[in-house]
Amino acid sequence: MRPFLLLFCVALCLPLGGTVPASSSETITFSVASSASDKKLDGVLLLLTGSDGKLVELGHTDGNGRLAVSKDQLRQSGSAAILFCRERFFCGAFRLDDPKFLEADYRIIDLAPFAVP
Repeated sequence: MRPFLLLFCVALCLPLGGTVPASSSETITFSVASSASDKKLDGVLLLLTGSDGKLVELGHTDGNGRLAVSKDQLRQSGSAAILFCRERFFCGAFRLDDPKFLEADYRIIDLAPFAVP
């Protein structure tokens, strides 16, 4: 009986594996934390970079290390990457050349602190 039950569960779950529901949100929320402590970082500056080198300020993370950004703003022609910068931390980035990047409604990034001897 158990092998049949296991086979049934595997057969039921296989079609679900790898499928991601389509996003219905018009915003994507970024969550930023320190890689050294997992503490959420407030005041992280998010910048949108264009292929022409132009920088557009998107805002700063709140006290929970989060900032919601319009997906339409990120889809603009020429948008290349999002930079995440904070004093005493190395900047991090997400490239925007993958069309599937904006299918998610939530992205997490950890920033590494500068090591001071």
